[in-house]
Amino acid sequence: MKAVYKIYHPGPGISSLRPHARVVLEADIPLNQPLEREQLQKAMNYLRSASRIQADTYVSPAGTAAQIFLESALLVQRCFVYPVSWGKTVPLAENRTEIAFEIARPRIFSAVTGCALAMTRSALATDRARKPEDILRQFQSDLTPEIKHIYAFDRLKTAARLGIFAQTAPGMPEGHVQVGQGTSSRLLAPGFTDLTSHLGRELAGNKIYARQCLKAAGLPTPSQFQARGEENIVLAAEDMGCPVVLKPVRGSKSRKVVVGLQNPDEIRKACRETFGRQARVLVEEYLQGMDYRMLVIGGEFAAAALRLPLLVTGDGLRTVAELISMTNEVQRRQGWILGVVTINLDNEILRVLAAQNLAPDSVPEPGRDVILRRNSSGESLSRDITSLVHPDNRDLAVAAARACRLDVAGIDFNSPDISRSWKTGAGSIVEVNAGPAVDIHMYPQQGKWRDISWKIIRF
Repeated sequence: MKAVYKIYHPGPGISSLRPHARVVLEADIPLNQPLEREQLQKAMNYLRSASRIQADTYVSPAGTAAQIFLESALLVQRCFVYPVSWGKTVPLAENRTEIAFEIARPRIFSAVTGCALAMTRSALATDRARKPEDILRQFQSDLTPEIKHIYAFDRLKTAARLGIFAQTAPGMPEGHVQVGQGTSSRLLAPGFTDLTSHLGRELAGNKIYARQCLKAAGLPTPSQFQARGEENIVLAAEDMGCPVVLKPVRGSKSRKVVVGLQNPDEIRKACRETFGRQARVLVEEYLQGMDYRMLVIGGEFAAAALRLPLLVTGDGLRTVAELISMTNEVQRRQGWILGVVTINLDNEILRVLAAQNLAPDSVPEPGRDVILRRNSSGESLSRDITSLVHPDNRDLAVAAARACRLDVAGIDFNSPDISRSWKTGAGSIVEVNAGPAVDIHMYPQQGKWRDISWKIIRF
């Protein structure tokens, strides 16, 4: 079996309104005749085993060898979180057929075709079929997208659904999309639009200024001191009362954030290991609650997600390090498909473990939850909870985005229960993020996927 003729069409075209590939497939077996029942069942079981690599992957029924190839081409892309669905087969001869299918990006065209060929051969093989994981790893470097590719593709697809002209922005980096034409056109970047205020980005990036703007707007924020030098930081923490959080004045993605420091010794150690003895650091009140992210687009509440605590559960057999390794494997954090970040043992995880009288080589008892981090991070899984947010908390998110002069903003909100109003004392704004990562709302690991591209384009 081989692909003898391949063309990429950016779309729209006579076959599809979306970018698609056309492949002419040749084989020494009939491509368009229904497979025997036993062989079809074996092929479908193979594709279903591949679909379990990505839980949301859908495999539709296929009855011929050509359809198996088509399903494989779509499945390959969906395993890498490209939300493709369209495809069609057109018989040319008994052993020759033309196949058109949706393609996410021009650069993955050849890799998708090669990977689909390999998966089709294995699905139809009578013996020694290659595992889907091994085939996907072979093409990993060409297929693995950056999140900006996912954003761009989803926005192009959404614009086509809305009947709005859209194209990858000429002369701009990958991930930038132009929506509309002429004086009505807009430019979208991964986390920004061409309406995003530069001053708003600067303001949100400075945690001191952002907090001042939020306080001036009457919005709840945790107590905060700024201090330079190890001993001054300790004095500020003692004045506030432990436990405390240490974080840099500027930063993102929870980098260098140390949470739940209980005493001066822990604070001094964090200063030496994370910030340096003379660094300027924010000492912040430690809030006991759940970490939520609320998204605001164009002055309207758009979505919310719960950032799940990073932990492993003991089984009485494995060490903490082995449990982390198993979690990385089960949740597909290895990096060869798009997903959550791999959990790596670092100083912060070691500190949190020590506070629980544990070390990487400790074996937790069965059922014991071992906390790895006390704050959300890129390693955290997310759960959509948009429908649970109290109306007052929705208004709070919109007001926070307005206070920081942002058209698209991610509001980090700490609360014991987001279904309770912040006006009852149940909640505080931790940070406001310019250019927020919206993939946690588009593709949460748990809960409903939200149509964020639709909201941005309509705005």
